[in-house]
Amino acid sequence: MTHKPTVRELRERAGLQIRELSLASDVSEASINRMERKLAVGIVLVNKVLRVINERLGTDYEAHDVDVPLL
Repeated sequence: MTHKPTVRELRERAGLQIRELSLASDVSEASINRMERKLAVGIVLVNKVLRVINERLGTDYEAHDVDVPLL
């Protein structure tokens, strides 16, 4: 079984604080906190957050690549 990174792991690897990620992705801090606690969130929100993280890391993660339940 392959390890799926969490949003928190990727955010920290990208050197972003939750507030910074929230502002850059136009996703509320509350929604990012839900993602990091592995609570279900919408796929659109996850992909908005990942777009910012991918730009920072030079990666191409999509919602199904990370450990977060999707609505």
